[in-house]
Amino acid sequence: ATDLAQHALWRHMDPDHPQHEPGNPYQDAIQHIYQKADDAVGALLEQVYDETTEIVKSDHCFGPLHGVVNLNVLLWRAGLLRFKRTLLAQLRAITFRLGLTPSTAYRWLARLGLQNIVARVSKSARNAVFDKFLSFNDVDWDRTLAYSLGHMGQIYVNGTGGHPGSQSRSSGRRQAARDSSGTGKEQGYNQVLDALSTLNTPDGRPMLDLAIRQSALPSGPHQDQGPDLHVILDSYRYISCPLFATDGNVISRQIRGDSGSHRLHGILIAAGPQIQPSAALDKPRIVDLAPTVLHVMGCPVPEDMDGRVLAEALAGEGPAAPAQAVEPTLPGQDAHVLSEDEEAEIEARLKGLGYLG
Repeated sequence: ATDLAQHALWRHMDPDHPQHEPGNPYQDAIQHIYQKADDAVGALLEQVYDETTEIVKSDHCFGPLHGVVNLNVLLWRAGLLRFKRTLLAQLRAITFRLGLTPSTAYRWLARLGLQNIVARVSKSARNAVFDKFLSFNDVDWDRTLAYSLGHMGQIYVNGTGGHPGSQSRSSGRRQAARDSSGTGKEQGYNQVLDALSTLNTPDGRPMLDLAIRQSALPSGPHQDQGPDLHVILDSYRYISCPLFATDGNVISRQIRGDSGSHRLHGILIAAGPQIQPSAALDKPRIVDLAPTVLHVMGCPVPEDMDGRVLAEALAGEGPAAPAQAVEPTLPGQDAHVLSEDEEAEIEARLKGLGYLG
């Protein structure tokens, strides 16, 4: 509820948001939802024992959203993303430029009062409608250098001729491509960065804050399957379209009208007999929470786990208190196999959160 409310209602609360309307009836709605969440946490804590340690954390924080950047349109205009030479693909590209886009379709639904029907259909059904417009199905992957997939600025430098979800983007082939064409890959990065440098906010400021390379991300056996670049645009006031593009413009409004979006930093609240009251934490990160929880529960912390135990937050332990290290567990080694009921429960929870259609 707190997540959905801040996506939809941020402009009503934030007087500095470009779409804020003073005196609107929803300006306190986000605060009220947090109060309800706090009441729910309080009711839960009434049921636990006094010696229980409680940790509340968020996976992100929130801030204003001013618009959406269609990164694939930017890459298309820069000549880094190309479409098939077929008549249908070229026709879709022309009509997309002229305004036959998902954004146009949504505006027509809104005029008919049917905009809420979008939230009632599955994601797979919505994606099928998106694919009727210009989409990844029309991309010529052999001639495409870069593309974006994801709404938080994920860009893939296409050194293998692969496409989203294809076998040619598997870790082995991608790594081989990197090893054999380092110079070409570096040129691809530079061309993408050149295109991103042309982005400006409406008031003329450079939009690109930071471009994070994959090598700077946390380690793991599947690291090389992630994006080659993660870009932060105007302190996350702008995000990228999660599918191909909203419309033919580089900068657009969010289709659903969201006015709030995620921020890098989150919230951590901890209390209980194992927690040091009013402890000053030394630059905590979200990856520190898993080893800290394991340590508090008396479980060993795998030595290959990202993050550290937040020893300065724990009662009776100095900042140098080490985590208990154990040998890393390799993928597939002593792995727990989920039952059909467990898989169904996980799928139901993901659907409830909106991650699955």
